[in-house]
Amino acid sequence: MANNIQLAQRFAPFLDELYQREALTSILEVAGDMVQYTQNAKTVLLPEMTLQGLGDYDRNNGFTRGDVVLQWTPYTLTQDRGRSFQVDRMDNEETVEIAFGRLAGEFMRVHVIPEIDAYRFATMAARAANSASGALDESTTLEAIDDAIEILDDAEVPQEGRVLFVSSAVAKYLKQAPNYERNKEITTRAGIDRRVDMLDGMPVIQVPRPRFYDAIDLLDGSTAGQEAVPESTAVWICSMGCL
Repeated sequence: MANNIQLAQRFAPFLDELYQREALTSILEVAGDMVQYTQNAKTVLLPEMTLQGLGDYDRNNGFTRGDVVLQWTPYTLTQDRGRSFQVDRMDNEETVEIAFGRLAGEFMRVHVIPEIDAYRFATMAARAANSASGALDESTTLEAIDDAIEILDDAEVPQEGRVLFVSSAVAKYLKQAPNYERNKEITTRAGIDRRVDMLDGMPVIQVPRPRFYDAIDLLDGSTAGQEAVPESTAVWICSMGCL
């Protein structure tokens, strides 16, 4: 017997919690109350506000009147993907709902979340207004980050909310960089923590290589040779805080 709606709803909060914990790009998502859904399942609305700049003050008429425009701009979702599984109701009950819960959790962790991250990174790389490429090492990584920060500063991008996504290699270069001094945290077990969790006010998030590419081919899941996982090509660097 196929899964029923009640069973799916019971696990939904746990799957949402798993997604928020495991998805590296969930930090970039807007608050849920900023998104309006429409009757068209592929379209969502996001608010956009337009303001006018300063005008001259007139002693007779006062300040120049300005207009405020707040409109809900439609955005079309680019992907419609999923996978259906069947779990017998009795099998699920006899395993204290572990059968479906474990299946759904593993599916989210192993397949759904990595694909979402990979697709988002590839999309951001393709649409980045500024990009640069080059070989990084422990002596050049900080300079590359500083160059990216300079571009953001000149574009008046708010410092609050910036996030630095890095590959495993760049995370290693940050730990080995000779350009700055660091305090090593000695734990009670005499361990040394050399991770760089924050850099110039930006959270540093390490991204596994399979999720960090500038292009991604989404497999259709049914054609011969396309049943397994998405394939990606080309490591990318972007000046929007991603290295």
